[in-house]
Amino acid sequence: MSYFKSNETTMIHSIALVLTADMEEDDLNELKGLMKEDGLIVKKTVRVSRDIEFFKEALFCLFMEGYSLVLTFGGIGMESDDIVPEATGALIDKRLPALEGAIMYSLMEKGAYSILNRGICGIFHSTVVINLPNKQYVIKEILNTIIPLLKQGLYNINKG
Repeated sequence: MSYFKSNETTMIHSIALVLTADMEEDDLNELKGLMKEDGLIVKKTVRVSRDIEFFKEALFCLFMEGYSLVLTFGGIGMESDDIVPEATGALIDKRLPALEGAIMYSLMEKGAYSILNRGICGIFHSTVVINLPNKQYVIKEILNTIIPLLKQGLYNINKG
């Protein structure tokens, strides 16, 4: 059963990826391919240090460039340099707690330590931003869970 009208499923959305940790090129290409299959085209990938001001500046620039979706990878744990949720929270207009819950549920299924992640989801104007862990084995699972819901949300934001 499809949750989308036919014109919604063909809508193409531009995406930016923000990496705060190393990700193998093969893993990155696999993620891009997974998203492309669902009409989510990665237009830009940036690597940013875990300095909160640098991260906020990079995120804000991506928001201003008008991406439909910005996915961040890494920097959402409990270590002192895990600043991504704070930087994201300082910029967004609205949080998406149900999406955060869906991601947390996916993480809980993958292992006890995964629930210590503090990633948030939100909206800045018409851009959705989602903080994700940097572990490849959970990223694909999370994306498989949220992409159908995300496509509907992106459609709603862009039409309105």
